[in-house]
Amino acid sequence: MTVTTYPKRIVLSFCIGVALVCADRPMIGEETEGSGAPTAEQQLEEKLKSAFRATTVSVGEGGVATIVYDFESKNTDLTADWLPGIDQMERRVRWARGDEGTFRTVEHGIIIADHGIWMHKALWKNLTMSVRYLSMSALQGGDLLVAGFAYNKEKSIAGGNFGHQCVRLNGERLADKPIPEAFPGSVAEKEYNCGMELKDGVLYATKDGKHTADTEEKPKFLKDLSPGRAALVWKGRVNGFVFKITLEGTLDPEWLKTLK
Repeated sequence: MTVTTYPKRIVLSFCIGVALVCADRPMIGEETEGSGAPTAEQQLEEKLKSAFRATTVSVGEGGVATIVYDFESKNTDLTADWLPGIDQMERRVRWARGDEGTFRTVEHGIIIADHGIWMHKALWKNLTMSVRYLSMSALQGGDLLVAGFAYNKEKSIAGGNFGHQCVRLNGERLADKPIPEAFPGSVAEKEYNCGMELKDGVLYATKDGKHTADTEEKPKFLKDLSPGRAALVWKGRVNGFVFKITLEGTLDPEWLKTLK
């Protein structure tokens, strides 16, 4: 019988190669990195991406959803998640035509004017809402540009008025005195980042992401609080461009059950 022999270095190389291949393979019952079922956050994110026409949708730890509408993108599908539809708003909400803006610039986005209420279709338990807005007119006391939370079957809207005041509305009318009562006004052709935050039963008005007013000392300000919708409310001398709306918070579990 003929016995074939191999040089020691060939046998050694073969053994090392086998060892490396085996090392890359998981042991029986051991899961590889990234394997397994998607997390609850990943599942919710996919569901929301199917439900909304937003620019971006993401879900973080604890199921906190972030939904962004970038109207400067000129994507006309973005208004599908907002009610009433643009065709029902009698030009109080419309897309910029492409030749409108300031004396020095041409701007793109959604134009709002006169008065109106525009609501997002989702129901939220808590909400942070911010609005990038270019004002084409100077605002004074009595004017409203509210990033709000419509609750109690949408009979009440609580929010931040132009990032300066906490307000509660019945429709487009004030239902209580603003906090604070004084409104500093605004100048024309200036961009603002204003909004609101509703957390643990307290309402905060926000400007550039910072709290400017709150209802901590008036717990009854938000009576009959319930899950609600994000709402943009305007009235008075308001006339300008909405560039972006960002919604962040926890969606109502009962509303989520209605999604397919």
